[in-house]
Amino acid sequence: MFAYNNNSEFLKFQNNWKAEESLMRENGASEDVIAELYNFSLATFNSNRRFYEKLDLTTDTNALKKTPEPPNNDFDYCFDLLNQIENPKLLKGLKSLSPTDLKIYVLHHINGFNRTEIADLIGKSRQHVGQRLTKITAILRNYF
Repeated sequence: MFAYNNNSEFLKFQNNWKAEESLMRENGASEDVIAELYNFSLATFNSNRRFYEKLDLTTDTNALKKTPEPPNNDFDYCFDLLNQIENPKLLKGLKSLSPTDLKIYVLHHINGFNRTEIADLIGKSRQHVGQRLTKITAILRNYF
């Protein structure tokens, strides 16, 4: 039977975070920004962990899907989310992104998809998604 393995998932989280942290340092992110993003990512991880610990993978067939389904297959979903953003700097930065970059940003930072899942959804490689996320971070940093 399937069970949620917190230690295994936390190790994955730490490894993914180390990769993102090194990319942020390479792109000149301040230690305060990195610490703030880590705290947010850890809180999101813990929230997801609590959800998956309660999820019974033996009966929930949707939880066993290999490729996740995006909230909506068209880009309108991403642009609808822009109407909910109150921070004018973030809104201006997100509006400057291409539709594909905006979709990658939303899937990763709002919907919590990892790079592999996003790559499967948009038909690109995991490395391409990682490069785009790094570029998106650099673009958005210019607005703050």
